[in-house]
Parts: sequence; structure tokens; C-alpha cells
Amino acid sequence: MDIVIVGAGSVGLLLGSYLSESGINVKMVVRRETNARELNNYGFHRVHDDGSDSRFRFQATTYFQQDKKSIVCVIEVTLLY
Repeated sequence: MDIVIVGAGSVGLLLGSYLSESGINVKMVVRRETNARELNNYGFHRVHDDGSDSRFRFQATTYFQQDKKSIVCVIEVTLLY
């Protein structure tokens, strides 16, 4: 199963790292080509509570085409002050 996360901000990346850690193939849709290139080249670095860290690799793109095998998650966070 593939999960496509549209929105690779802090919440989308954190969610993607946990899904990836559980063995799910995660694809990220980002707004800018430079962000896609950085994620594809370096992945996402998560630091755990105990000070250890993990790096997660995602397939990132600026374009998304729905296929029948993927579940799509759209992440939008609105901050209310």
C-alpha cells in the first residue's frame, strides 16, 4: 500500500516518518521543486525523545496523479492565535 501525503510541512513530514517507519511506502507532494529535490536527496531527519535519530526517505514530487492503489492524505494546519 502507498500513502500519498499532500503537504510536506512539519505535520505531513512527521506523519510520513511514522508511516514509513511502520513499513508503508510514503510519497510526498510538495509545492516547490527545490523542496522535492531536497527530500529526494536527503530524506527527513527525525530526532527522538531519547536523543537518538532516524532518517526517512520519501519519494517527493510537485505533481500528483491519483492511482487506484494509493491512499491520499491532505495535510493542512491552521494556526489560531
